Amino acid sequence: MTIRDKLQKQRLERQVAMLEQQKRKRIEKREDLLLLICLPTTFIGMIILYYAFYVFLPEGWM
Repeated sequence: MTIRDKLQKQRLERQVAMLEQQKRKRIEKREDLLLLICLPTTFIGMIILYYAFYVFLPEGWM
């Protein structure tokens, strides 16, 4: 293996590592976005269910 081959191999390994890091960052951003959407939606859904079962339904049953 010549020095040029070793340098090229190192450069390729560095590029692969950089691409993997970018991929990880994109996945983390996607997870953060999913949390930003899911948590408020879940909270609003819980409020709606609370009103449905504890405010509106008892009035209809009595």
